[in-house]
Amino acid sequence: IAAKKLKIPTIIHESDMSLGLANKISARFADEFLSSFPCDKRAKVVGLLIREEVIKGDRQTGLKTMGFDGKKPVLLVTGGSLGAAALNQAICKNKQLADTFDIFVITGKGKRIDCDFVKQREYVTNIGDLFSAADVCLTRSGSNSLAELTLSQVPFVTVPLTKCSRGEQVKNAQWFTERGCGLQLSEENLEEKLFSAVKTAYENRTAIISKQKQQKELYGTDKTVQEIQKFK
Repeated sequence: IAAKKLKIPTIIHESDMSLGLANKISARFADEFLSSFPCDKRAKVVGLLIREEVIKGDRQTGLKTMGFDGKKPVLLVTGGSLGAAALNQAICKNKQLADTFDIFVITGKGKRIDCDFVKQREYVTNIGDLFSAADVCLTRSGSNSLAELTLSQVPFVTVPLTKCSRGEQVKNAQWFTERGCGLQLSEENLEEKLFSAVKTAYENRTAIISKQKQQKELYGTDKTVQEIQKFK
């Protein structure tokens, strides 16, 4: 609003499937409204803003970061930058996963878990390397996270956040799973169904990756830069 009054060009971008309150308000004042998905008739769909290094990681660096030798498939667990207690707890209740996978959990700050069959860190800065080393991922359903995994060709099991949410993660999860990029579980039955879902995603990884390769339009960084440069 301030930029509009000062005649400073403004571009906004909505990354989720549904329009958030801040962007609902900002859209009235912005010079251009971009989005990852067709969330509003006023928006120009360009894809998601994704750093190239996230989708072009190095497998060996990722394995070294996690402390694995690459002899077993890797299950990466990440709830985003803040972590996800529900995902962390569900992994601890599914020790049988360790028979098949080396498991690395990004727990989130202050969420260290008491689980002797996983390796863990509160936070990492080279997530692209970990994606490159992962064979399957357990994740929340932020649009950027799912897009990064899809473009990195990592099959995933996604568990959308529903509490304290407007429902955008459920819609994000549905969009990606309907296109065959991964599987979806609800938090309510997560512990009971996690083992089967992770195993299914891994066993069907070839088919899932084939579907993920069809979603190249998700990468919207270059298109967004082009829109910004129009205001030079």
